[in-house]
Amino acid sequence: MGFKRFRLENENRTAYRFLCPRHVIAFEADIDEDNKRHTFSKNDTLRRADNETIAIMRKRIDQLKRTRKYRALQKDYLWKKQHLAKLNPKSDAYQQLDEARKHTANQMAAMQRKFQVSKSEVQKLMQEAAKGHKIPSVLAATSADNIWQGIQKVLYSNGKNIHFYKRGDLPVMRAKEINRIIVLKVDKETERLVVHMDGLDPMPLLVPKDDQYLIDEYNALLDYMEHPEVEDTAVRTYSETNNVVPVFRPCYCSIRCKKIRGKLRCFVLITIAAPPMPKKDKYGRPRVVRGNGRVGCDIGTQSAAVVSQNSVELFNLGERNQGAYQKNDKRKKFLLRKMDASRRAMNPERFNKDGTYKKGTHGKWKVSRSNRKRLYKYRELCRKEAATRLYANQEAAHHLLSLGNVLITEPSNTVALAHRSKKKAQRSDKASQIPQKDGTTKTVHKFKKKKRFGASVLRRSPAGFQAELRKKFGTGYHEVPRMTYRASQYDFMLDAYIKKKLDERWHSLPDGRQVQRDIMSAFLLSCADDEFQAINRNRCLQAFDHFWQMHQQCINTIIQNHLTICNSGIKLDKAV
Repeated sequence: MGFKRFRLENENRTAYRFLCPRHVIAFEADIDEDNKRHTFSKNDTLRRADNETIAIMRKRIDQLKRTRKYRALQKDYLWKKQHLAKLNPKSDAYQQLDEARKHTANQMAAMQRKFQVSKSEVQKLMQEAAKGHKIPSVLAATSADNIWQGIQKVLYSNGKNIHFYKRGDLPVMRAKEINRIIVLKVDKETERLVVHMDGLDPMPLLVPKDDQYLIDEYNALLDYMEHPEVEDTAVRTYSETNNVVPVFRPCYCSIRCKKIRGKLRCFVLITIAAPPMPKKDKYGRPRVVRGNGRVGCDIGTQSAAVVSQNSVELFNLGERNQGAYQKNDKRKKFLLRKMDASRRAMNPERFNKDGTYKKGTHGKWKVSRSNRKRLYKYRELCRKEAATRLYANQEAAHHLLSLGNVLITEPSNTVALAHRSKKKAQRSDKASQIPQKDGTTKTVHKFKKKKRFGASVLRRSPAGFQAELRKKFGTGYHEVPRMTYRASQYDFMLDAYIKKKLDERWHSLPDGRQVQRDIMSAFLLSCADDEFQAINRNRCLQAFDHFWQMHQQCINTIIQNHLTICNSGIKLDKAV
């Protein structure tokens, strides 16, 4: 009976831990310079071991993809997967096609095992590399899991190849066991949380005095570490009532090394099996008050339009200050020109007289000290831009959360928009005058650029903003079908779809009124039916008069404040 009771308790504990939500919190480690260098050295050693494993797996994947049989199986699997999405899951045709898809997947798996492309092979190679570099097996096992995730994207998704870690790109050191390698403990003398790692001194966690959120997280984590028996009570409650009462149990720890403003800094990431603490201001009030109602959001490559019950907004993505990106672009271009000139001056043997690169040259590049400083400044600018994009998109997502609890948007198409055009090079209709050496001009029709929205996607990160919305709204996040919904083309007054060119930024109504195109799309998204599959015309007709007033206020606010909204078509010289 004792063994059966013990087994039942373990099953209940496993089921309880599986149902507990999780979040990650980051604390900076209080560590001296000597230990920092040791930590960075360990991290770089792990990077080299990862690259050794990746190099072997890349060769095996290339050999696998060279076979005609595997390429045919990949095409067959993709075709079946795409057609399954169009069928009813309860129909017989769906069941038959799903069985055929599984058979194709089994054939692909058999070929992968034949070419030694499997998770067990990745783990085996990583353990061998870890022995040579003296890396703990727990860290090696976690790195093997990360490498296998990348391989899966190449085998089953749209990934082209697995990439190496560059020099300076330090992977996160993660130990997926709380009591091994990276251990979180409570120091009995100071009563502070301390992280122990093999070969390093204990690392106390730093908590900023003015960050109430981190203080609340730290105190809740400290309470659990001092009284871990609260989990037994929670498991008992779950076994009796099936109610999950989360406790602040740390699952595992990770260490991330960063170089910020020239300083080495180490951060401890703790994965906690509980929802995050509510964020509050210095007066104890919640920072984000959730709203009620629908929010339609049309996300473009550089801007987003938002329509809710009481507001209409149009703003640039990834931007906290107007004009900040333009200043950074000038600085980055200046640094890139200087670095290129220095590189050519230090390595003249690698370039031809006309400035082109001389093919077949090998060896180490000579880099001047001033060029290293410029490279550091360039990387620091890129780091600041990335942080600004992240914070701006998080702030925008929190603002949308205060407008309503149901968000309706279109599926993301960012990857396709960032790619170059697949059409053949075409001549432009516009004639260009090219000056010649003899003083005459030549009329030519230049080729149209095949570039699309790659720079805009990089600068604004629309997919990152959509991911934040998906995370913040949870079950209240809904995506409409892109091909059947077509919010940018629908005219609800005529009840017809009218195709528009991409450069047409205003939607003209039959009565002569004009609505900004992105805002109109957001309004039609907010008027979706209850299943979020089609536009409800009655809702559009009922809500349009109130929406029109808010639209005019929004346009006037943009013009009066001289705000530049990318690709909006709003002219700032005259008000509405």
